[in-house]
Amino acid sequence: MNLGLSYYQDLLKRDEIKSFISRSWSVSWPMTLIMFFEFLINLTDVFIAGKISKEIQAAYGFVTQIYFIFTVIGNALTVGTVSVISRLCQSMEDESYSKAVFSTVVAASVAGLFLGIAGIFLTPIIFNFLDIPEVLKQFGRPLASMVLFIILSALPENNIEIVAAFTNGLRIEAAIFLPAFAFNMSNAVVVGNLLGEKKKNDAFKAGLVTASIGVGIVTMLTIAVILNARFIVSLLSNNEIVIKESVKYLYICMISEPFMAWGVILGGGLNGAGDTRAVMIIVALSVWLVRIPLSYVFGVLFGLGAIAVWWSMNTSLFVQAFFISRRYFNKRWLSDRI
Repeated sequence: MNLGLSYYQDLLKRDEIKSFISRSWSVSWPMTLIMFFEFLINLTDVFIAGKISKEIQAAYGFVTQIYFIFTVIGNALTVGTVSVISRLCQSMEDESYSKAVFSTVVAASVAGLFLGIAGIFLTPIIFNFLDIPEVLKQFGRPLASMVLFIILSALPENNIEIVAAFTNGLRIEAAIFLPAFAFNMSNAVVVGNLLGEKKKNDAFKAGLVTASIGVGIVTMLTIAVILNARFIVSLLSNNEIVIKESVKYLYICMISEPFMAWGVILGGGLNGAGDTRAVMIIVALSVWLVRIPLSYVFGVLFGLGAIAVWWSMNTSLFVQAFFISRRYFNKRWLSDRI
């Protein structure tokens, strides 16, 4: 045990830690800025919807979920591309690098065309199978919901307001999640590059440094949101019930944000090493075996309401962060996978 503690103390004392910080931040800050502007765009949509009515705001939350459903393939291509190209660009394999870039462009173009057509034809079908409150259906044909929205819609009291609050909470939370995602992608690049240079030990340490920087930034943003929760929510809605439920969401869900950031950013390092399957399994199981069952059982069956759903979300993030950390520290991912 003393040897293990000594190892990590030595890890943090080395002079090269500064170069890791510099390398991680040089990649992270442009992506963080991109994510910030994306956050502003998304927040504007919720702001306008909230000024119209709580129903429109709740409906917008449903609509965005169909977008996320159809972007799963796009996100998968992004992760795969970063994993492959970040390693090949430092491996001096110019031919393989060129082929990877070309195949990525072709795959992205085909996937984009396919998803666009599928979205047009499948959205009405998906919509008809979902149990969406009738009051929301009048606000647009192409509505769809993921399971959490359906669970929230099944709550006995103030379900429309709670769905609207969830929509608000997700958009405000994006101010924290998007920087974490930016560091996720940055960590994939940093770790991938170092592995491409055959510097496995440096890749491991750089991943931890990037995660630590990201968690520090996310923690500061989390504190800012908690201290100004009601003010921020009041800008997005003028309905008192929606505001009250949104504040509850933020107070509860902000607790898990540093853990979320740690798991997400370390997951980026694993993706950069090509260990994408393990990350996918951990994330999927934390959602489908923890978040969804707990939300339904405690929120709907036991009648504990939205608060139980919010805590179920926190629990799934704790589980996800734990297992991704476990995967990262066992170092199996340092073996060549490409």
